[in-house]
Amino acid sequence: MKNQNSVLTRWLPARRLASPATACSVGKLASVALAAAALNFGFQFHGRAVDAGSMPATNLLAAARTREPIRPIPQTLPLDGRKVSLGKKLFNEKLLSHDNSLSCASCHDLNMGGADGKTHSLGINQAEGPINSPTVFNSGLHFKQFWDGRANTLEDQVDGPTQADKEMGSTWPEIQTKLQTAAEYAGIFKEIYPDGIQCKNVKNAIAEFERSLITPNSRFDKFLRGDATAITEDAKEGYRKFKTYGCITCHQGMDVGGNMFQPLGIMGDYFADRGNPTKADLGRF
Repeated sequence: MKNQNSVLTRWLPARRLASPATACSVGKLASVALAAAALNFGFQFHGRAVDAGSMPATNLLAAARTREPIRPIPQTLPLDGRKVSLGKKLFNEKLLSHDNSLSCASCHDLNMGGADGKTHSLGINQAEGPINSPTVFNSGLHFKQFWDGRANTLEDQVDGPTQADKEMGSTWPEIQTKLQTAAEYAGIFKEIYPDGIQCKNVKNAIAEFERSLITPNSRFDKFLRGDATAITEDAKEGYRKFKTYGCITCHQGMDVGGNMFQPLGIMGDYFADRGNPTKADLGRF
């Protein structure tokens, strides 16, 4: 799915796994959604976690009603402020690219929803990549990174763009040498990391900054935390339909997604309808 990068969307669109599911009735999809939510995430009973897989089938729908499928984004996170500050500096550092022309912020503009608004992001020498950059906002809440989830952590994710030929086109030895040559970084790294400027420390600092980029306390978050007046009656009805129609099968959790892999296009074949499918469209196929 292209250009779904608004902060308001708060989810990582699922990439295509196989052929789209055949169309089914709304009622059946809603039942599947509730059961899937219970099976995938478990629910709380009397303050303790319950494995939904071990529950009688008759209890699944009841379990689903005890817990909202979407969770509010936390208002604060336990992060190291020194690492966040260093990570912000590195996030905007063009020395991380081979020709010193791009930084992470080049494709993840925090003033543009954490992305770049392009259909295909551009790397060094204006090389066009195979896909657009996803938003970096709330990315620390995802269970995997990249559109196809090929990286397990934000630290792992940093390896991709810094070394990809059509992105920043550098190598870790080159990046490390550049940063060690820049006097402004030596002292900062030494204060935080005993072994100073090392690739793993660069990745850790950037990842810590990215984890800080959450968007908490929206009106919907306030509603989820118990403020019934935070959203309008129309919005409440929309949320009810969102759950009843089965949207929560794929879109739930704090990110309204980003915590599972699903085919893109339950009620139709998105890529066939759009036309000109690419290798990137295959996701984890």
